[in-house]
Amino acid sequence: MWVKLKLSDNWGYLYYHFNKKKVKFNKEITVRWPDGTESTHLIHMQSYSDRVYDHGKYYPVNGEIEIIKVDFLGVLIEVRLDKVEIWFEEEGISCELK
Repeated sequence: MWVKLKLSDNWGYLYYHFNKKKVKFNKEITVRWPDGTESTHLIHMQSYSDRVYDHGKYYPVNGEIEIIKVDFLGVLIEVRLDKVEIWFEEEGISCELK
């Protein structure tokens, strides 16, 4: 089935979820683009840095989030997985719920 993931954070740490369950990805996933086309891509990890504020103090947050990289007319574009639909199978072939 096709699912639309949501991106959330827990004190600055980003994660994808579907129906309130975190999603674990295999090495590659099949996505459906907004125009209806489908394609399979390798998962890449993208590092990020942020700061969270709590009780009058800022704390640094560093993490990684899953993305896919797509060649568009010779330019490599990084796409977050909450921007496309993801193919989900019960056996976790594309991704599985934790």
